[in-house]
Amino acid sequence: MLDFVLSTDGHSIAGTGQASASQLPDHSGEVVAVVPWQVLSWHRVQLPPSVGSRLQAVLQSLLEDELLQDPSDMHLVPAPASGLLLRQGGELTVAACAKTWLRQALAPLQAAGVRVQRLVPELQPRAHAELQWLSDNGQLQALLSQAHTVWRLPPQMSAAMAVAPVAQADVWAEPALIEQAARHSQATPQAQTLSQRLLRAAQSDWDLAHGEWAQNRHLRGWRWLQQTQRELWHGLAWRSARRGLLALVVVQVVGLNAWAWREQAQQSAQQAALTQILKDSFPKVQVVVDAPVQMQRELQALQQGAGVNQAADLDSLLQAVSAHWSGNSLPSTLDYRAGELRLGGLTAASLQSLSKVPWSEMGYQLRTDGAQAVLRLEGPP
Repeated sequence: MLDFVLSTDGHSIAGTGQASASQLPDHSGEVVAVVPWQVLSWHRVQLPPSVGSRLQAVLQSLLEDELLQDPSDMHLVPAPASGLLLRQGGELTVAACAKTWLRQALAPLQAAGVRVQRLVPELQPRAHAELQWLSDNGQLQALLSQAHTVWRLPPQMSAAMAVAPVAQADVWAEPALIEQAARHSQATPQAQTLSQRLLRAAQSDWDLAHGEWAQNRHLRGWRWLQQTQRELWHGLAWRSARRGLLALVVVQVVGLNAWAWREQAQQSAQQAALTQILKDSFPKVQVVVDAPVQMQRELQALQQGAGVNQAADLDSLLQAVSAHWSGNSLPSTLDYRAGELRLGGLTAASLQSLSKVPWSEMGYQLRTDGAQAVLRLEGPP
């Protein structure tokens, strides 16, 4: 059975439980496998300069006398951000785990179709010392995380307390072990459940997915996007930025609504003014639907009643055509209706000459259909 922890943001626990690999809950995010502290060992080596792609061979040579197994059977992973040391040389922290154990542990997940994107250690070296009290097969066990290693302290509490850094370490303990840990620690232990320890491990910079467990470039890129998105939306370091962005969005929304309300008020005021002008100018108009159009129609009616030529009248259209007519041929038919003048039987030369006239500048629109030309005002007559 596997212990699992679900988290939507990488910082808080959304669910916990135990299940076989095939019965793990469905997930849509990153899958992180936590390697137990019992199967990991930590080593400090002095790298020569310009190691480059020979890293594994160099590490196997340097750790040959420290490892209990053949170095080629061990999965050796350098500390995060060690690229500069690979070029210039220097002291390097290395995590070691048996390849056989790792293959066997991940086999059920692979068989169940669970793609593990990261491998992280349950406990890791810490710049500030930490003392962990936890249960190891029912026995109280103390582990000390320091800058370059994780120590499994002796079971004798007096020997454990003799380690100098323990006095300055942050102390964590499983809830059931708080009282026992308090008797052997100078600092008050902080409660940390297994689920909390696993979730904290998932936040580690260490990634043991190297070598045969390395992810391809696409998966690494997708994993980076997931981590970045999760950190931006849920990370404590970005809390102020998120609040500032939210405040900016709220201000923008309020400002846009205020601007829209102002524009709408101005438009309503203009519409009301046009309606009032129409009613004052033409009292017989009782229902106003579109003030500008109704006003234009009323003006046209007044002009027609007074005998004033309109731009859409037959006389005005004929004057416009005659002013720009060229050639000796004349239209064979003339037809005027509804503000349109139709000229039929035109020659190609006449049509071409009429098409070159800038009618739109005079407020007219000309269209041709075969040997026919139609002239009318732009927009409704």
